[in-house]
Amino acid sequence: MKSNPFALKHNTVRDRGLREFRSTRSEGDTFLFLPIFSGWLGRGLKHRQLYAFSVLIFGLLGILFLRVSYLQVIRGQSFFTRAEQNRIKTVVLRAPRGIIYDRVGEPLVANTVSYTLSLNPQLVKDDAQASELGLRLMELVPDSSEDIRQFTHDYKRLDMLREIASNLTYEESLPLQALAAEYAALQVAYVPARHITNGRSMAHLLGYTSLVTPQELATHPDYGLQEVIGKDGVERFYENSLRGRDGSIQIEVDARGSEKDEVRHRDALRGNDLVLTVDEQAQEQLFSVMTAATRQNGGKPSSAVAMDPNNGEIIALVSIPSYDPNVFASRDSVQLQGLLTDDSRPLFNRAIAGAYPAGSIFKLAVAAAGMEERVINATTAINSTGGILLGTHFYPDWKLGGHGVTNVTKAIAESVNTFFYLLGGGDDNVPGLGVDTITRYAKRFGFGTPTGVDLAGESDGFIPSREWKERRGERWYQGDTYNLSIGQGDLLVTPVQIARYVSVFANGGTLVTPHVGKEILSGADRRTLAYGTTRTDISQNTLSIIRQGMRRTVISGTAQGLQAVPVPVAAKTGTAQFSSVKDAHSWLAAFAPYDKPSLVVVTQVEEGDDRGYAVAAARDFMKWYFDR
Repeated sequence: MKSNPFALKHNTVRDRGLREFRSTRSEGDTFLFLPIFSGWLGRGLKHRQLYAFSVLIFGLLGILFLRVSYLQVIRGQSFFTRAEQNRIKTVVLRAPRGIIYDRVGEPLVANTVSYTLSLNPQLVKDDAQASELGLRLMELVPDSSEDIRQFTHDYKRLDMLREIASNLTYEESLPLQALAAEYAALQVAYVPARHITNGRSMAHLLGYTSLVTPQELATHPDYGLQEVIGKDGVERFYENSLRGRDGSIQIEVDARGSEKDEVRHRDALRGNDLVLTVDEQAQEQLFSVMTAATRQNGGKPSSAVAMDPNNGEIIALVSIPSYDPNVFASRDSVQLQGLLTDDSRPLFNRAIAGAYPAGSIFKLAVAAAGMEERVINATTAINSTGGILLGTHFYPDWKLGGHGVTNVTKAIAESVNTFFYLLGGGDDNVPGLGVDTITRYAKRFGFGTPTGVDLAGESDGFIPSREWKERRGERWYQGDTYNLSIGQGDLLVTPVQIARYVSVFANGGTLVTPHVGKEILSGADRRTLAYGTTRTDISQNTLSIIRQGMRRTVISGTAQGLQAVPVPVAAKTGTAQFSSVKDAHSWLAAFAPYDKPSLVVVTQVEEGDDRGYAVAAARDFMKWYFDR
């Protein structure tokens, strides 16, 4: 076969006249020649250099395409929104919180208004406008000059609304509102604030409100930076009901920032009102008698609860020392710091969160367990001679020489330790209930778990048990049962738990839920709040015998001071030791009238010992309550 005289050999052919001409095709019918590179042919670019340069050019074009796509497609809405913000100024209309009323309709709080001055960095046109605005503001609010200077210096690095001044009066806000019409970056907003009429007496019930913190914003994303939120008490627990819905006005502004036309208006919706079970006058009276008890006891803290035993409605609740919740509305930093660092812990609600040894008040539960388990009955008696010797340890009666022959009603009335040592822990001749049975009945009476009161910060209390000690690598001893039987040792309870517990004996065996919320009002609608109850299944015979013992406590026992109350009262006192170097806490739990109870009162005085402060405070309150 003849060879093709026009075929090229299988290698790269170069034209020596055109150094960049080449062909790599074996048939010689194509060659690489890019006109775009003709200007460089004389420079003798290598093939690899041409390839790299091509990749660079196309790569840059690709990056540019991707950037344009990102800005137009992905971030387009964001930039549109920002452009709209530069054209539209939004003024927030803060919604007033709902009003809180006492049980007879007396308002306990009032909504007041103060004004805040804020600057929006995204609406500052340029440095010249920032400087001009800063100078004018410093003339109107000279106390905020440093904050204004800082803003005008840093505004380009800021992306959030910055508060410049707060607690401004209406008169102070007027020239600022006029200035805000010229500058879109300037916002003057009214902030609803709370004023509690009787602040100190109501503090631990109502709590307080304050501006939402950055930490709270993380868990409440639907709140704004300038919004108020409930921080404690009723204000916190019923936040979702009391809080309204903010409104807004959107105003069109020109290039300079001057206001033109209103674009959109949405009214603020006021929060729901709340009616409490609390009686304002009773609250004031209970606060007064507990303040007196604290003063007489050298300033030691105290707390008290007054409650309807039939339904759990709290009529009054007090914790001493108290504080003025209106300080939080004023945002006075000096006073706020003083509250937070006060060693007496005035913000601590001792009535629901203070956990104390129950002392002899717990003997009622042990007596109930003894009769329900048929370890004793109404006539079972022991001879109290002053105490019990267990090994080398002596467990005393509080009365030197003892109380003599004692049955269960006398044991309750005179708070006879020996009777309850034997009933709870037994001895060689008497088996006793034992720790497991006692803890079971303690739980039945609601100890060791929250009551469910509708106030923030309630403590569980604590019931010691055999298993608890074993987890700590310790044994449970008979002496531990003796201590538990008289409410000592590691048992811890709160005043509100004691109020619920004593209500069981007053109402015939039902464990109620203590509460302060009664009704929520939304316009013309009224929604009554419902709370659960639990039957303890304690027999009526047992309850009757214990009530007799409590009545005998007032007639001839440790609470005879309550005879001054104009209706028959049943009660139990308690002296709870908690330290070898400090006086014991003193308790009083009572209900009245004896035949048809409508009120339970619990008073607790820290380190009050047996000086009678708890009894006297309860007496004075109940006397006022039933005399009025």
